[in-house]
Amino acid sequence: MAEKTLFLGELHYHFRRCGVQTVIETILHALIAHGPYDRIELDLISSDAGRIPGRELAEAVRRYAAGHPLTVQVRPVELPELGYRADPASNRQTFLIESADLAERLLNVLRPDRLKPNNPYVLHAHNANLGKNPRLTMALKLLAGRLAKDDLPAWILHHMHDFAEDQRPACWSALRDISGRSDASLALEMMYPRSSRVVWACINTRDRDRLLSIGLEPQTVFVLPNAVDTDAFSSPPLTRMNPPELAELDLAPRDFAADLKGRIADYARRNRFRFEPDRKILLAPIKAIRRKNVLESLLLLLALNWRRDEYQLLITLPPASPEDCRYADRMVTFLRRYRLPAVLGFGREILTSNDRPTVADGRVVRFRLVDMLHLSAAVVTTSLQEGFGYVFHESWLAHKAVLGRDIPAVTRDFAGQGLKLDHLYQSLLVPLAWLETEWPAIQQAYIAKITSLRAAAGLGGHSRQELIAQIHRHKVKRIDSPQGDPAEYLDWADLPEETQFNILHILMEDNSRIAHLYPLDRSGRRLADWYEPPLPDIIIEWNRKAVIGRYGLTNLAERLGCILSIGGRFCRQHAHRPAARPIANQPVFAQSLDASQVRLLF
Repeated sequence: MAEKTLFLGELHYHFRRCGVQTVIETILHALIAHGPYDRIELDLISSDAGRIPGRELAEAVRRYAAGHPLTVQVRPVELPELGYRADPASNRQTFLIESADLAERLLNVLRPDRLKPNNPYVLHAHNANLGKNPRLTMALKLLAGRLAKDDLPAWILHHMHDFAEDQRPACWSALRDISGRSDASLALEMMYPRSSRVVWACINTRDRDRLLSIGLEPQTVFVLPNAVDTDAFSSPPLTRMNPPELAELDLAPRDFAADLKGRIADYARRNRFRFEPDRKILLAPIKAIRRKNVLESLLLLLALNWRRDEYQLLITLPPASPEDCRYADRMVTFLRRYRLPAVLGFGREILTSNDRPTVADGRVVRFRLVDMLHLSAAVVTTSLQEGFGYVFHESWLAHKAVLGRDIPAVTRDFAGQGLKLDHLYQSLLVPLAWLETEWPAIQQAYIAKITSLRAAAGLGGHSRQELIAQIHRHKVKRIDSPQGDPAEYLDWADLPEETQFNILHILMEDNSRIAHLYPLDRSGRRLADWYEPPLPDIIIEWNRKAVIGRYGLTNLAERLGCILSIGGRFCRQHAHRPAARPIANQPVFAQSLDASQVRLLF
């Protein structure tokens, strides 16, 4: 039987540690461990492929492949032109020349002379249409056209992790204005090329619906959920390893739980946080950024401790952007003022992103996240926006529950695959009566933001009265209060940062007001009680098995294998067939800029 070879290029702007880089590494693990190939010829293509990030990724892939029977040839390909670059060209002709030069360089990477029609090269491009580098976006469109025109044995798999239309005005304007003037039709043409050599993958059904609304053909759009490293998160923590297992890590038995808590306590002492080793841990394995709605996790901590003062909140990572750093600094000031049991940012010096702990001289220098999970009572998520939502998966593998806020647009797929998430709240309502003096300013902030976003997207404006009516319809909920009287509420997530801090100060002065908070599930029913860990073991075990069965590497390899097979067949069978449906991204803009989707926190 002939050797089955996959010719694959993984392309991204950079290979620095980020969500997309993790996805790329997971995809490669899945193909190596569970794909139907005897050989993979892999190009790792980025602006930094030859530097430390690219070299580290290439070495990690080679190391992983060494434990499997197939042959994996890894070739880092560094193209500096792939880095972030959004500055507009002097004119349209210059832009097209620059893009064509990059397209030619990409074609040389594919080396089509070595390929055959029944085994084409797959260029797997990640987030290339986001607006971080419009020259790359156009280059891929031109490359697809060249592949079709010359009938070359290669095609492009555009993997959409994020959308420029999804409240990212800077990304959209970079695409629209790249030719030196505003040109929305050019942006649309290069973002969603009408080519028989392009197939699309997205991470959930919500995003597939978006791509179909744009006008892409259904047979070219596939859902490819991200996978979870089930082995890593199911592996035993240091606290449960036997002596032979520890010896493989150059470790001897000791009280690793005490070591880890001691490291956190030392970090907390140096940074003036309050950490108590005997308190139960609510773990938030995230960056403290506005999109993660971190102040709500603090509100959840206050609610749980109001009933029984035994929990503490640990947020693993600090933010990076100036705006998010300012937000996190305000939170730190609040924690210190009230001596609340919470720690922020310890993960940078205590935890590793690898699947093995960092060990030196017989001691653990950096622990794994799975070690941290096993010390925790539960994982907290209060995020407002996720692409995929790993946090809804990983902790179950370590037999820990997830508590906090649901994101139905993301989790509807998870529920469809068997995960039980009914204990999460979709809204956390605050009485509007608390905000009577602030409500006019909040409405005005919404009017200004929606108007600005719609103008940037090229959508028509609404009158002030129309916007006020929309904001009231989508943001204000009139329901019976816990006392049985009709009252109006706002979701905590719809409040601006300043208002959230004001409410937290109020609750610190009078914590009995916590009883007036009103969590609703996705069906609009009031949760009878704030969820308190742990969930019943039967639910945790059910969700653990669902994650393993539906979101592991085997499942990812099967899904991606189908896409590569069907996509390749589609490109061969429709090599000269133009796309028939008109393309328009206004439906995606309209959906993402609806008053129900816009929030003031970020």
